Amino acid sequence: MGQTEQQETILSAVVVSSSTHWAGQPISSEERKRAFGALQSFSAQSTSSLPICLQWLQESKLTVANGTIDCTIPAQLYACEILSSCLNDKKKKYAQWQEGDRLKLRQAVMAASRRQAHLPLIVQGSGTYMSLTTSTALPLANKLASLLAALVVRDFPQRWTTCIQDLFQQLWSETTPVVGNRMCLQILQLVAEDCTDSDFNAKVRSICKVEKI
Repeated sequence: MGQTEQQETILSAVVVSSSTHWAGQPISSEERKRAFGALQSFSAQSTSSLPICLQWLQESKLTVANGTIDCTIPAQLYACEILSSCLNDKKKKYAQWQEGDRLKLRQAVMAASRRQAHLPLIVQGSGTYMSLTTSTALPLANKLASLLAALVVRDFPQRWTTCIQDLFQQLWSETTPVVGNRMCLQILQLVAEDCTDSDFNAKVRSICKVEKI
């Protein structure tokens, strides 16, 4: 199976697993079962799945069925799940990744985060401001924020010395409340929680914790 054909198959499986209908027709339980099997098989192949996931995160739009079905959000959510699993893989530890691979991961996650960041955090309706922004975008923003927090914990300060500057310059808005503001605060919260976690404190000397923060 070629790479293009493989991506089409996996993207179709993402749609089937996250939807109730395909082209107006109900999705059967057997189709859903096959889709889940395809997704599990793909996620287990880290060597081939990682580059594809990074590519998906950098795409502004992903479609299947000859461009008639938009699967951007569910596909990027699925990519985030795979990347999160890879970061926590105890067999192939992130510390053993090549520097180039770490950089590609960070760049892809930041690219996807920038696209989510500009979305308004509140939407206007009937003359009043109503919260919150689109429900489909927030789960992806949450996943991306979680990934960025994990990268900050692993790469700051040795490998990502400008992480705070990068996050706030590229995601934060001083003029209007946007999803990026929420993401930045969420990232800081997750990093702070990690650095005060009991397991973390048990393993790292006090001076190292100060340096890490």
